[in-house]
Amino acid sequence: MATTFRERRLERAERLRDWAAKRAARSSGQFKRAHDLVSGIPFGQPILVGHHSERRHRRTLDRSDSAMRAGWADSKKADDMTSKAGNIEDAVDRAIYMDDPDAIERLTEKIAALEAKRESRKKANIIVRNKKIDAATKIAQLAELLRWPANLAAKLLEPDFCGRVGFPAYSLQNIGGTITKERGRLAQLQAAKTSVGTPVVAPSAATATARAGLVVTAAMTTPAKTWKKPRPVWNVSGNLAFWRPLLIDQLGGTLYRGAVSFWEDPTVEIEQAAIEAEAAQLVTEG
Repeated sequence: MATTFRERRLERAERLRDWAAKRAARSSGQFKRAHDLVSGIPFGQPILVGHHSERRHRRTLDRSDSAMRAGWADSKKADDMTSKAGNIEDAVDRAIYMDDPDAIERLTEKIAALEAKRESRKKANIIVRNKKIDAATKIAQLAELLRWPANLAAKLLEPDFCGRVGFPAYSLQNIGGTITKERGRLAQLQAAKTSVGTPVVAPSAATATARAGLVVTAAMTTPAKTWKKPRPVWNVSGNLAFWRPLLIDQLGGTLYRGAVSFWEDPTVEIEQAAIEAEAAQLVTEG
């Protein structure tokens, strides 16, 4: 069973391709059936109204038409499923998911690239609005700054439908909004890899898990799609400030709404880790 969001998305794409292949096969069968039904009727043969063959002829044509329509419907559904699978795979290639092992590195690189892009656009606007240099010089400087062809850089000097030249303010604001969002994701991931506080917060509790201040709750998912079946899920809450690195990095949990979620029961692993942490703390204090 897939454990990361990326793996689950790829599994979804694979299922869609399997379903598309089945639909395509069924479509071919329907087209063949439509052809076979009328193969015994001579081409161009009209319905002989009043003849004993009229009812059979009409029924055969109706069945062939129904099979042809079903074949086209299955063919369209197969194309739709194949398209959806491709869209999912393309999105997975571009996306940075929170449970990716290299998410911090990739987010750091993405933020740096966005900041560089925003800075270069700001400098480009300064060049565009500089009244002391001519258009040819502006185009040359813009092409060098942005690493664009000269004909594309020249378009920045052409007013848009609002009379604006250069990069409009909203494009810089959009980049800034994306940077803010990605910085928030990065801070969340960095916090998840940092232990803060103590492993033992309730010394008198009965189990090591409880002494660690952790609560494991079994629940069922609530799918957004009515046709999806609920799945069992285990949520760990409580003293996450200290235990998040272990729960996420080592046990493979996923941050979700202020808790760490698991598709398999992590109770035994958490209890063992809490016992080991208690022993290590006793050695340190001793």
